[in-house]
Amino acid sequence: MKNLFAFVVAIGALALGPRTAAGSGAARFEDPAYGFSVEIPSLGEGAKTVSVQRLVVAGQPAGGFAPNCNVQVQVAEMSLEGYLDLTRQQFAANGFELLESKAATVSARPASVLEYAGPVGRRSLRFLALVVAGADRFWLLTCTATADTFAAHRPAFAKAVESFALTKPGG
Repeated sequence: MKNLFAFVVAIGALALGPRTAAGSGAARFEDPAYGFSVEIPSLGEGAKTVSVQRLVVAGQPAGGFAPNCNVQVQVAEMSLEGYLDLTRQQFAANGFELLESKAATVSARPASVLEYAGPVGRRSLRFLALVVAGADRFWLLTCTATADTFAAHRPAFAKAVESFALTKPGG
């Protein structure tokens, strides 16, 4: 239970970081659960960037898999409906089952919450995800656990999804 609490606090840090210090232009991640902060390094933003993974938070591994949440920014100019159609096609092609899809709004932008399950390697995984549409990009928060541990992690995953907000909603 202590590890789950630490994981929940770390997930909660998603809502607090990364932060930008006034005038510095640098983003900073702060983790109150483990008592550290770090300036996020600038690793370049090439014009041909398609997807950038900006955050990964992992919990205590169990059975060879660590429950985790990550945030990706995917550059694509399409509607949310087009993105979701493409996602459904990819799920079907890879043996994933879409369990639920709900319309949402995040920072005044159209969004969708997805719950799905499927095989990755030899593991059966389950996912809770949030996709938020921007003008030329999508923000994708994906939380993952093994199918048999998902229910235990679902409250923390749901809290991460509910806490997600855009700081530059025009994107």
